[in-house]
Amino acid sequence: MSEGKGDRFARAGEFLARRRWWVVILWLLVAGALGAFAGKAQTTLQGAGFDVEGSESQAVAQLLDREFHDSTATSAVVVYTSDGPVTDPAFAKKAAAVDERLRKVPGVAEVRGFATSGNPELVSRDRHTALSTVVLSGGQSAAQNAIPALRERTADAGIDVKITGFPAVQYDTYQLSQDDLTKTEAITFPVVAVFLLIFFRTVVSALVPLLLGGIAVATATGVLGLLGAQFPISVFALNIGSLIGLGLAIDFCLIMVRRVREERAAGRTASRAVTAMLTTSGRSVLFSGLTLLLSMVLVTVVFRDMMIVRSITFGVALVSAVGLAGAMTLVPALLYLLGDRIERLRVMPAPKPKAPNSGVWYRLSMSVTRRPTGWLLLSVLLLGVLSLPTLHMEFVGANTGALPSSTGSAVGAREVESAFTKNALTPIKITIRSRDRNGAFTPDFLTALRTTTDTLARDPRTEQVASLSTMLGKLPDGAFAKLRKDSFDGAPAARSAPVARLVNLHSRADTATITVVPKAEMYDREHLDYVTDLREHVLPELTGLRGYDVQVGGDAASFVDFETSLYGRFPIVAAVITLAILALLLLFFRSLLLPLKAVVTSVLPLVAAYGALVWVFQDGHGEGVLGFTSQGRLSVITPMIVFTILFALSTDYEVFLLSRVRENFERTGDTERSVALGLQQTAGLITAAAMILIATFGSLAASSVETLKEIGIGLAIGVLLDATIVRLIIVPATMQLARGANWWLPKWLRPILPQLSHEGPSAPRRVDTPEPMESTA
Repeated sequence: MSEGKGDRFARAGEFLARRRWWVVILWLLVAGALGAFAGKAQTTLQGAGFDVEGSESQAVAQLLDREFHDSTATSAVVVYTSDGPVTDPAFAKKAAAVDERLRKVPGVAEVRGFATSGNPELVSRDRHTALSTVVLSGGQSAAQNAIPALRERTADAGIDVKITGFPAVQYDTYQLSQDDLTKTEAITFPVVAVFLLIFFRTVVSALVPLLLGGIAVATATGVLGLLGAQFPISVFALNIGSLIGLGLAIDFCLIMVRRVREERAAGRTASRAVTAMLTTSGRSVLFSGLTLLLSMVLVTVVFRDMMIVRSITFGVALVSAVGLAGAMTLVPALLYLLGDRIERLRVMPAPKPKAPNSGVWYRLSMSVTRRPTGWLLLSVLLLGVLSLPTLHMEFVGANTGALPSSTGSAVGAREVESAFTKNALTPIKITIRSRDRNGAFTPDFLTALRTTTDTLARDPRTEQVASLSTMLGKLPDGAFAKLRKDSFDGAPAARSAPVARLVNLHSRADTATITVVPKAEMYDREHLDYVTDLREHVLPELTGLRGYDVQVGGDAASFVDFETSLYGRFPIVAAVITLAILALLLLFFRSLLLPLKAVVTSVLPLVAAYGALVWVFQDGHGEGVLGFTSQGRLSVITPMIVFTILFALSTDYEVFLLSRVRENFERTGDTERSVALGLQQTAGLITAAAMILIATFGSLAASSVETLKEIGIGLAIGVLLDATIVRLIIVPATMQLARGANWWLPKWLRPILPQLSHEGPSAPRRVDTPEPMESTA
């Protein structure tokens, strides 16, 4: 093993060879210890997280929760329906009994029921539907976890009862996501196992990637379970992260095991073949894995105040780190241990040796490089056509529309919207706060409250308004302005309780709320623009409100804050990730053009995947096949998540392909033949890796939550386009057009950049080296 002693990868290989048993045992112990906590992820992760920490909407939600116990984020809604009037004494008695049961559930702070409060606003106009509000303590996570107990207490009520509201939507999203994870893993592992048997042709070699994938998923899940008990983490981190970790771990193994087989075919001993693999493919795997890991860490840091985004990217970063560490240590150790035994239990015959210039991929590359301009224009035109639907992309946030229509929270929400108004569960919430104790009961404050309420009621975009002013609407302006807090002190609950829901009567009495129900549906642009207009124009222009702290919240406001924050920072994130990837590729290839070309060619399939997502989900053309009902919009997080993952993954294929092209160019000096040989050597491998990733991501199509479907399908389409049109056509065409410029690096830059791209010594290659992966071509 003296060969390559000057190369740190070779030295690492020699160390792993000497400590192979210790490495395997240590990995099994770590995976077993952390995997034991995987079950905690089932109870510590949350269902949503579509808010921005420190935003105006979150400040309103916290104020409403603290002063009024009226935050939609921590209040469940109980929906009572009847064929007759819900005010019928027999029905009302049963509803009151249910409310009493709910009061005894741990974590319930208050129940405001129609049957006990007599509040007419809780009964629909046709009197067939009524509501109770269950205020839950302990924050969003505790509110979500209380939903099963609430539903259990209503199961045998003897009347039609459903529970909806934000905590119920969160819980249903969480529960469905857990079920989806089990479902997708049941689909993914058998499909991937079959693919691996076809690609590797022996049972033993196919088990190595599955082992690494299983260890990566189990370890990362255990870590998420432990961290979820300390920090808020979305369950989406588990669904998306585990599948990406599985796909990446298997892809890394594909590259490494295949290279070992190639080195053995070139005449190396089993041990030296593993060392040579580390100095060549191992180096490529390390750079590719670091590219994805760095991208995910950057996004996690930038969006640390947005729980669902940081959860997903952190989950992907975690499984990437575990998978990469396993690929660089556990896989070589296993290969050292197995030696030639990796070829045992053969299920398919080995491929026949063939000349390197006789394969399908070689002939395709030569065809492309002989007419590079035509092939390039045709490919770009095709991707451009696929991208066209992106021009009318619209977004939607967390709501029941992303859940199956039969889900409890979705059914309850539809009944509320049908019986009351479309936005009954998602109104705009406005808070007006004075700096002084009892400041809400001063003439100036009350006059401003009435003026604001009347202004909002006259707005053509408003359907309903509720405030202390509307409650006491019969009072003349002068009498209303003279209201005093002591008028309600010691008053019967029937009189003071309604007021306390509109002014924090039992606290500082310094804040009043106004509830606005817009006419337009929540995610219609008119509704969202109304929120922005209230913040920027309507409320600031009311002179009576000057001197008071006025904020606009509610679900629509939360979505506006989320969308604005997410895509306001998107260009910065894209630029930082692009620069990071350019720097890594510059170090790896020691070329200026290749990193730039890699970034451009990675963007093309990404935008095309966006267009496909809009066509399938937003336009609804995939409803029948994928089993969902289109909301006419994409989930607001889908484009961002697809970008961060797909952009980094696409550079992986660039590294694998161009590293072999460079090897051939250094040997032959012929760009056209080097590209063709590189494609012949790697296209089968890239195809195999892409098929596994497509199968892994595509399994999310079986998810019940539409957001997961979108992300999975978007990633699968992006990988498919990247592995076919980009790698097989655009890359050879652009390299042929650039020729010698592909490898150009200014002289002044050469001594500055460290020598990272050199792949170490390699044995002389026979021209008839068999390529196991190519048999799938």
